[in-house]
Amino acid sequence: NPEQPLYGIQARGLEEGETPHRRFETMAADYVAQIRRVQPEGPYFLAGTCVGAYTAYEMARHLRATGQEVGALIMIDPDYNPNAAPWLYWSNPDAFPVRVWRVFVRLFWIVRKELRRERQKVKRLRARSQPFETGRNIQRQSAVRAGLRDALRAYRPQPYDGRLTIICSVERIATLSNAERGWPKFAPQAEFIDIGAEHHDAFYDALSRLGTAVSEILDRAQAVAAPGIKSAAE
Repeated sequence: NPEQPLYGIQARGLEEGETPHRRFETMAADYVAQIRRVQPEGPYFLAGTCVGAYTAYEMARHLRATGQEVGALIMIDPDYNPNAAPWLYWSNPDAFPVRVWRVFVRLFWIVRKELRRERQKVKRLRARSQPFETGRNIQRQSAVRAGLRDALRAYRPQPYDGRLTIICSVERIATLSNAERGWPKFAPQAEFIDIGAEHHDAFYDALSRLGTAVSEILDRAQAVAAPGIKSAAE
């Protein structure tokens, strides 16, 4: 909706002199401090996509722990790389056989990503007026990604007793919604929406479906909460 305000939070490390975060918990505390300078009190409406979904999740936990109301928490196709987030797959992710297996999984993941990179590159360039990754930006983005990889390896989600909506791609819906190894084990109130697209198409071919899903979630949340600023973590 054109009248719906949306605030984006830029990752630390993209500006000169900044140090990238390496833990989702510290990202969350930093970002919560930023949004509370704009809006001191809740309700807050939070969203994050891919790896940023973990940051939004931790922001919601942080806010609720300090007595603030979270009107909506939306995770848009959260990353589930089995090497970086083994909690989805193994009860003991630090056991030696699991660590060995993750080496092979990492290699598979790299090959898989490279095979898809060229197809996605063309699509992204069409959607942007000019390339984003230029000059010093490349080095800074690489540092931010390295920090996110460290955060993923160290991350172990803790329970969240609030309402959570996870918008899923077709390749992730089964894993993310699995009662034994997916998000329901951490957030019993989680609901799942399948937008019928691949992960990298969510903000391109499936953008209208994604927008509709987010609008419907916000409409439901605002029906039971006072209007507030909508914040997005990326």
